[in-house]
Amino acid sequence: MVKSVYGELLVPVFGSDLAIPGFESFELSAAVRQDHYSDLTNATTTNPKFGFNWKPVSAIKVRGSYGTSFRAPALTQAVIPSFSALINYATTADPSSPTGSSTGMSLTNNNPDLQPESADTYSLGIEFKPLRGLTATATWFSVDYRNLIQTTTAATALANPLYSSLVIRNPTADQIAAVLATGLRIQGTPVPNPAYIVDGRPQNQGGVRAQGVDFTLAYQADLGFARLDAGAVGTLMTKFDVAPIRGSAYLKQYDTSNAPSDVRVRANVGLESGGIRGEIVANFNDSYVNNFAATPQRVKSLTTFDARIDYAPESGILEGFTLGAYVQNLFDKDPPFVNVDGGVNFAAGASPLGRLVTVSLSKKF
Repeated sequence: MVKSVYGELLVPVFGSDLAIPGFESFELSAAVRQDHYSDLTNATTTNPKFGFNWKPVSAIKVRGSYGTSFRAPALTQAVIPSFSALINYATTADPSSPTGSSTGMSLTNNNPDLQPESADTYSLGIEFKPLRGLTATATWFSVDYRNLIQTTTAATALANPLYSSLVIRNPTADQIAAVLATGLRIQGTPVPNPAYIVDGRPQNQGGVRAQGVDFTLAYQADLGFARLDAGAVGTLMTKFDVAPIRGSAYLKQYDTSNAPSDVRVRANVGLESGGIRGEIVANFNDSYVNNFAATPQRVKSLTTFDARIDYAPESGILEGFTLGAYVQNLFDKDPPFVNVDGGVNFAAGASPLGRLVTVSLSKKF
């Protein structure tokens, strides 16, 4: 059961009835929300948010905010054992073993000690309308995620000292009996003296610190023979640091395969006239370093184009119908090749499907 309480406050300091030079309008806002999860971990979270909106002149708006947020564990993570819950006996690569591998036990199950993930979020943005029909925005953001819920495989836990708290080496008979007492399904062939026990249950581990800028550009104009709309939306990442486990140092992952693309842009231009609308869209994902390969290498950037045309009769028996055709990856461009240990892959943000054509018919009632 979830019980929630929410409240908010908006204070208009300056407005149409009370404006001074440099302050056409100015608003302050505050909100708070409290949630109690009695069915999960008996956790209570309280999350405030504060913000302001400032319009110094008619063409410019400035806004900023600070707030906290959370994500509660899923029921299968905290309370209800999943169908995949088991005790797995397996031989796993182990750098600490003289033979290079060890046979042991891994536990996967729900974890009643899980706490909600949490985050602090800051933003500061500006909106600029220099010309009729033209709007540009830019918003800086900073997010600090904590207590991220993650699972760790036996191979990762045995190979990386950061995860030593999840590993029991040379477990005692009592420690082995405690794992078997969970009653979980056993997979693999049990061994009398397992070399390790790995706690592979979901854990509140580490965090992420991300910063960047979201931007938009939009333009609309009446050309007489048609209506034009064009624009672009994108994100420029400037920081992406990851702490793999609670208490560990943050590692820079910006511009690598462990982070979102540092530059992502989607731009469009469209024309509409007499019920017919056509649009061309360009998609750009920047290059990045593939650090999953034995030798890190740079993956090429990718630019693809999409096209769409719709026909919606404005009168007659077909009024209300819309016939459309959409082509994704218009020029059938292949995704960049990514070399990873144990196989091959495709770049993040890319699809191996190639050109995809779809046709649609819809009716409004």
